[in-house]
Amino acid sequence: MNKLNEFPKNIYHGSYCVVEEPDLSKCNDGKDFGKGFYLTSDKKQAEKFAKRVAIKHKTSCGYVSIFEVVDIGDVLKIHEFVGTTEDWFKCVVGNRNLTCRNLAEKWKNMDVLIGKIADDHTDLIINAYFASAYGEVGSEKAMKTAIDNFLTAKLNDQFCFKTNESLKAIRFVGSFKVDLWQRNKKNIAC
Repeated sequence: MNKLNEFPKNIYHGSYCVVEEPDLSKCNDGKDFGKGFYLTSDKKQAEKFAKRVAIKHKTSCGYVSIFEVVDIGDVLKIHEFVGTTEDWFKCVVGNRNLTCRNLAEKWKNMDVLIGKIADDHTDLIINAYFASAYGEVGSEKAMKTAIDNFLTAKLNDQFCFKTNESLKAIRFVGSFKVDLWQRNKKNIAC
């Protein structure tokens, strides 16, 4: 995926505040694809993340900032992981755990990484992998067992813009507020 027409029309970023101008210096390391500005084409996923981050930051609501890809150009280095492959797993594990950092080395100079989100379900599998539940960490057997446990069809996508140059390819087009409380019969927290 490196052509403008291959990107979704809108991509979404969930946070405790509106993000009109992404700033990589405010992004945390240790995420699936490393330090970067993360977006998804799934609006509901962005809303869930906005709620989670708002609760963490003790704010009363979250926000989803909407971006569009305006000029991907020909110079950006883009890599798309198609499914929960061994390469995707190595990238996620290598970025989440400092002792496995060498596994993600192959993708450290990319401007944009695209692939599946390691959600709550995959977190359990990755934690089991680190706990040696599938065999020795780093072994082919352990990686294969972990990968075989992923439910690819249920995982949403994510776009990680890792460089200032890549951030020039997206433009803020709006935002909306996300309430922390669902307004339904049960009135339960999200």
